[in-house]
Parts: sequence; C-alpha cells; structure tokens
Amino acid sequence: MKVSVVIPVFNEEKKIGRVLKEVRKELPDCEVLVVDDGSTDRTWKIVRDLGVKVLRHGKNLGKGEALRTGIKNARGDLILVIDGDGQFPVKDGKKLLKFLKDADLAIGKRDFGKMPLRHRLGNFLWRFFFNLFFGTKFEDTNCGLFAFKKTVSEKLRVHGGYIVENSLLASAVESGLKIVQVPVRVRYGKPSGVIRGLRMVFGVLAFIVLEGIRFRLRSIRAS
Repeated sequence: MKVSVVIPVFNEEKKIGRVLKEVRKELPDCEVLVVDDGSTDRTWKIVRDLGVKVLRHGKNLGKGEALRTGIKNARGDLILVIDGDGQFPVKDGKKLLKFLKDADLAIGKRDFGKMPLRHRLGNFLWRFFFNLFFGTKFEDTNCGLFAFKKTVSEKLRVHGGYIVENSLLASAVESGLKIVQVPVRVRYGKPSGVIRGLRMVFGVLAFIVLEGIRFRLRSIRAS
C-alpha cells in the first residue's frame, strides 16, 4: 500500500530539514506533503530546496486546516501525520503504519512517566474527561503522531488548533472505527509561556466537555 506522510508546519525553519531527512531514511518510497500554514520564516523555501512538495496557506489558519489541506491532496492508501517540529521520531510513525493492517486509526501513546511535569496536568485532565464522556479507556488522547486509512478520512473531523487530536479521536469513536494505541517516544522542546499553556489546557478541556455532552445526548436519542 502507498503511504503519504503529511507534515503541518508553521515557522519551523530550524527543524523541518531534520524531520524530512528522517522521513527519507525511514520511509524512502512514501509521498511527502508538507503544508506550510502561513509561515513568516524560511520554512517553505527549505522544504522546496530539499525537493519536497510543499502546499502553502497565504495566512496562518491553524493545524486543523493544514491537515485538511494535506489529507485532501494525499494520494496514498495510508496516511501518516507527523509534526514538523521533530518531537516524534519518524521511526515511531513508521511503526504505527504496521497496525493499520487490522485497525482504521493508529494513535501514538506517550509515556506519562517521562512527560515533563508542565504537560502532565493538562494531559491528565483531557484523558480523564474524554474517557468519562465517551466511555473509552484511552491512555493518551492528545498525541500528535497518528496514522489512518485514507478510506476513513471522511469520517474524521479534523479542525481547530490545539483541539485537533481530540476532535479527530472523538469523531473516530462516534463513527465506530477500530482504534489502536501504540507506544511512541517524544523529544520535548522548550516550555511555552504560562498564560499560553493555561489557555491551551482549558480550551481543549472545554472542547472535550462540550463535545462529550453532545455525544451523550446523541446516544440517548438513538437508544
């Protein structure tokens, strides 16, 4: 099966080159689509000079829109999504693809024991409330490394910025897709500011609660 690797980026001129070299090493025969979501640095030029296809947004529309653009243009039977900041080893993304033989969606599962303290609270809250509302037992609901069959892409809701992983996972659950979680490693970068971090935590949490309530109400009406 043909594999397409979709990489959303925004101002990643210092890291995108290394990510693309990893992709070429681990998945030499795949289609690579980099979606530049309105970067103001040299990101898209670096991608272009490396001979990789780059799709550009005229302005920053958010990760969700970047993914929608990439998925729409992908020609592969299997789609691997990996961030352009290099936090996930491409080798671990390659591992996810193997699980699509029996599953529709394979999502990375990070080791919370190795996760910086600044990330743990938000991820704990997101996971707890997601599982509570959707009746699932996921160990990680916000990992940015995932892969899926192109045939199920229309069933996946991909939108927003920080909420995109939870949006995708919620739609997969609602559609009854077969989902597996696979352990992956993470290279953690510099922490974001406190205000930005709190905004992200509560923004994602609000989405999960509201979407979870809608899911519950739809389930009650259908029963």
